Amino acid sequence: MNNENIILAKSDGETLKEHTEQLLANLERLRKLYGQDLKIAGQKEWSLLELAAFYHDFGKASKSFQNKLKNKNSKSGGSDIPHGVLSPVFLDYETLKKQYSETEIKLLIHVIAHHHDREFRLSGEFVKKVKEETEAKDKTLNAHFGKIVAKYDLKNYFLNVSIITEKNPFKIFKESFEKKMYILIKGLLTRLDYAASAHVDVEIRNESDTVDVVTYNWLKNNNFTLRPPQEFARQRKGQNIVLIASTGMGKTGSALLWANGRKTFFTLPIRTSINHIYKRIIEQIGFKDVGILHSTSLEFLFEMSKAPASDSDEYYYSYKLARQFAFPLTVCTIDQLFTFPFRHFGFERILATLSYSNVIVDEIQAYTPKIAASILYGLKEIADFGGKFLLMSATIPGIYLDALENMGLTFEMGEFYDTERRNVIAIMDFDISEDINSIVRCSKEKRVLVIVNTVRKAVELYEKIRNTYGDEYNVQLLHGLFTRGDRQVKEEKITNMREPGVWISTQIVEASLDIDFDILFTEFSTLDSLFQRMGRCYRKRVYEGLKPNVYVYTSGCSGIGKVYDKDVHRIGKEHIVNLNGRELSGKEKSELVREVYSKEKLLGTKYYNEFSTTLNLLKNGLVPYELEKNEVHKELRDVSKIEAIPLRLYEEHKDKVEAFLKEKDYKKKFEIFVKEISKMLVSVPYYVYEKGILKPLVYSSKGSSNDIYLLECYYDEEIGVRLDQIVKGESVEFI
Repeated sequence: MNNENIILAKSDGETLKEHTEQLLANLERLRKLYGQDLKIAGQKEWSLLELAAFYHDFGKASKSFQNKLKNKNSKSGGSDIPHGVLSPVFLDYETLKKQYSETEIKLLIHVIAHHHDREFRLSGEFVKKVKEETEAKDKTLNAHFGKIVAKYDLKNYFLNVSIITEKNPFKIFKESFEKKMYILIKGLLTRLDYAASAHVDVEIRNESDTVDVVTYNWLKNNNFTLRPPQEFARQRKGQNIVLIASTGMGKTGSALLWANGRKTFFTLPIRTSINHIYKRIIEQIGFKDVGILHSTSLEFLFEMSKAPASDSDEYYYSYKLARQFAFPLTVCTIDQLFTFPFRHFGFERILATLSYSNVIVDEIQAYTPKIAASILYGLKEIADFGGKFLLMSATIPGIYLDALENMGLTFEMGEFYDTERRNVIAIMDFDISEDINSIVRCSKEKRVLVIVNTVRKAVELYEKIRNTYGDEYNVQLLHGLFTRGDRQVKEEKITNMREPGVWISTQIVEASLDIDFDILFTEFSTLDSLFQRMGRCYRKRVYEGLKPNVYVYTSGCSGIGKVYDKDVHRIGKEHIVNLNGRELSGKEKSELVREVYSKEKLLGTKYYNEFSTTLNLLKNGLVPYELEKNEVHKELRDVSKIEAIPLRLYEEHKDKVEAFLKEKDYKKKFEIFVKEISKMLVSVPYYVYEKGILKPLVYSSKGSSNDIYLLECYYDEEIGVRLDQIVKGESVEFI
């Protein structure tokens, strides 16, 4: 091909023809693998998507864009014209009018013009520049595309670009079906574009070895009998269901059996739980086509891989596929999906994908009321677009179930409860720190777990026991202010604990670790949190004792009003006073949580107001594109934390940190980060930044999750970070 006829699409030399052919190939792949599941996409939608895929980047043929890619300095007109806005100019309007309505043509134009969500303004000067940019481009484009162009007519340009009069297309498309069509076509176009740019398949799918089939065969081959919730879910494939089942009754298996071979997203609130389920699905169940997505999933995939980053790209390829939503099953945090209800720039890509997917939401009670509201409204939109959902937990708040029904969602609910005797409860109306003698006495023969609501309280208890009973006593500490490396070591120890002793921890052990202790001493938090904590005691065994094995302390509870909502704490406390000496069944726990979180109990509280305000805001419709995606991530992710290296560790490993900072090669830098730097990182509360004891080591101008700070606080492997002790070199200052 004559070099003059080559039109570049990417700065790496990829041509517009090559990029477009990848989009069209991925479109056919999408239609073949999931066309039957895209219920709202008819022949008209597919044909519009094909046109959009073909024409979406034609604006890159402009002289200014080509000069930019070829690193030439050009002052030619049109340099301020986004290529997406220029691309619809090449549509053959006269031919389109014979096949499509005016609304459908407008939709196609706006899908192409806005496929990169860049703001622009139209004016007479703008239209003039567009016309100048398109002069004589027909010969170049026809020569560039060759035979591929025979299917499309490039003769009659649609020069009336003034039809693109609104940067927000949702102000043009008023009817519900028009908005749905726009979201679907634009979202799928973005999927195709992103996958082509990443040079990966938009979808991968083995239609015979689907996750439900592989899971069922694994259970059968290992002589497992399907449990009631698993049978319930398996018989309701393709339906929306709410599954309430006690801990240990096989909810994960139930979810995988429900998947029905459709594209599936499995969401959980905690990254360690996601990592565990991901490994279990691959290594134990044997289903290999699974992706993982959360804020540190790339590091996790690297650590799972055998080869170093410099020798193998397999882990990174898997990460790219997951980022493109290409796997038939993806295990992820909710912030990877449920940003779309907030209508941020680019939300269409997520909602269009979920329109032909199953979405599993596990442990919804673990989220804040604002996040829970966005999840529930998101489930409604997913169902409206043709997707299916499974909401499951051991306990689900009553206002959440009411919200689903009030939004008109149809679903079937199954409730399955453990009938085995697990716990006997004792309610203690005093501070847990006043009862360390009982803790120590029990730990001489038993494995004792102590859970409190804050790190400060955990450290106080730990030091009180150490100071009272000496360093030889078997007591250990686990909380969120340890470095990643030290925390990993401690988590392995607590998981594998076999001998008598005490572990003191916070709510981080409620759901993320598979632990089973003999006795639990805990501060009261909220009812649902308490029941999660109780699941760490006689988790997999039947309790035959007469004495209590769970002690709940209701006075002097830490973290109320900060970690836990004070109204929810108060209402729950009113209910547990009657539980002293009781054995609680799974059904009773579920009913108590449903009652405490009912509208009648919560009306007028901060918790209820935050939930209802968010839900009503989403129901009434946010103005699309007023938010950036990273702004929504701040609402759905724990961004109140900052990654930092304690000063002591920095000074001990200064050569490794400096080698990391100086390394220019991305793969080598990433390998150093995962193997060395990440293990020194600790997540500290954002308010620490305001104390002036954080100094930036790696910092982006906009701020990001990759920023790393130096923390000038005391740290050791036994206690963790002491935020009340500032360290400057060799000196320690108490604050």
